[in-house]
Amino acid sequence: SLTAEQKAFYERDGYLVIDRLLTEDDLAPAREAFTQKVDQIADELIRQGKIKDPLKNEPFKYRMAKLFASLTNEDFNNVCGRSWRDRFPGYFLLMNNPKILDVIESLIGPEVFANPVYNTRPKVPKVAAGAVPWHQDKSYWPAAVAYPVITAWIPLVDSTHENGCLHLIPGTQRHGVIDFGHEQ
Repeated sequence: SLTAEQKAFYERDGYLVIDRLLTEDDLAPAREAFTQKVDQIADELIRQGKIKDPLKNEPFKYRMAKLFASLTNEDFNNVCGRSWRDRFPGYFLLMNNPKILDVIESLIGPEVFANPVYNTRPKVPKVAAGAVPWHQDKSYWPAAVAYPVITAWIPLVDSTHENGCLHLIPGTQRHGVIDFGHEQ
């Protein structure tokens, strides 16, 4: 499904941006799963006496941020943690979306499997837990050094410089796994 130019770009730079690959309907199950999780978080914040209103009528893209607007990093970490690995059906449906699988297959061939460890990472203004330090995803799976590893980063809201887009260093996939354990 990818053009020769897209494949060449991926091989050269190690990433590919496919704007508007997924429709609102494609993202709906994942947003519903995220909403279920935020409902659980709001209920816990109410139980702890941290908030009084679960803000169920707030728009999807603002609700989480508004829940934590007057709370601390510690409150966020205690209730949310750094990432979620809940097994809501909506996340599974997103991971199995034929459009995503088609792109991945275009890059590495038909033998595709998903790692069962996936992350849903909420990004909330002024909460450090959402920050992800520089890393190489492939370093998490040492046995995969000889095999392609592709991460599909799928924001559930528009991603901009202001609200926290993904940063990467093009071409570093050709350097192998870099040892960040000591200064160079």
